[in-house]
This record gives sequence, structure tokens and C-alpha cells, in this order.
Amino acid sequence: MNFQRIKEEELFSREQSTFTEKKTKSDVNYFRRYIREIQGSPKAPEELTEVELVSYLKDFLSGIKKKDGTKYEPSSLWGILHSVKRYLSSCNTDSKVDYSPVHRVLKALGKTLKRSGLGSLPQRSDNITSEEFEMLFSKKVAGLHNGEALNNSVAIACLFMGIRGGSELYTKCFGDFQVVTRSGVRYLTLVRERATKTRSG
Repeated sequence: MNFQRIKEEELFSREQSTFTEKKTKSDVNYFRRYIREIQGSPKAPEELTEVELVSYLKDFLSGIKKKDGTKYEPSSLWGILHSVKRYLSSCNTDSKVDYSPVHRVLKALGKTLKRSGLGSLPQRSDNITSEEFEMLFSKKVAGLHNGEALNNSVAIACLFMGIRGGSELYTKCFGDFQVVTRSGVRYLTLVRERATKTRSG
């Protein structure tokens, strides 16, 4: 019999994409530097007490900036938190941690950042003109005639509505869109923005 037993941890490792692994490592290293350089602690993230971890995460996520000095968008801050949680879970030190204080800080911070334009539709992607839109279809760069054109059509729709094509498009609901008619022409419009009282990011 041709048989090879695979350990459970190897199965989980194979499921995790290379991109996720790289992002997790990068974000955790950033948090390590914060612990060492800002807090002056020699501890690794998995060695922190729950009180230390929650306190450090709140301060870390509130103050970190990109290499060019600009602030992170709300979704990026949540992504960094998820990276740290994913790492701690792999170390078996995450199961009993109450992250709700960190979540509250991120939600409040997200509203503030979105009011200043970070994470709002105009800054997320550049729109395209109607002429450019028609040209892409006339040259068969987009359309339904083959798989590549169909994939391009999805990307164009994201640009046209100012949304990202990954998780942001995936999380859109039917009620987020509406068909409207103007001057006899029907349009598909995005009627629900991100920063609302019930959807803060």
C-alpha cells in the first residue's frame, strides 16, 4: 500500500497561503520591535501576560505608521491585529485572551480615520471615465467572451465603484447595490458606504 501519514499541523500549514505567512511574519516582527524599542521589554509576544498584551496592542495599533509616515487605513490595522492573533494562536497562547478592549479602540480609531478620509471611497482607488470603460469593452479587454476578459470585468467594476476586489468585494451584500435609471440609461450604483453608524469598519 502506498501510504504516507501527514501530521495535523502540516495540514494546517499547507492551508495557509504564502502571502498570509509573509504578512503574519512581517506584522509580528513589527510588534516585536514595538515591544523591544518602545516598551523596553525583552519579552516575545507569546511571553506577555494578558494585561501586557492588551495594553501593548492598544498603544501599538493607535500609534503605528507606514514607512512614509502616513497613517494606516482601518482595514490594515485590523489586518495587523489578526496577524498577531494568528501568531499567538499558533503558539497556543491566544485561547483565553479577551481582545474586546483592543477591538473597541480599533472601532473608535476607524471612525476617526474615516472622517479624515482614510478608508473612504475616494482615496481607495481611482475611478475610470465612461470613455475608458467603453474602450475596454470595445477592444475586448473586458467582457464575457473568455475567462480573462471576465476576470478583467470584475476588476473594472471594482475600479468603477471605488472598491477593492478582494475581501471588500467579497463582503458586499445584495442590498449594497441599486439599479437606477437616469435619462433612460440604467446604472448599477453602490448605495451603502463603509463609514456608517452601523458599519464602522
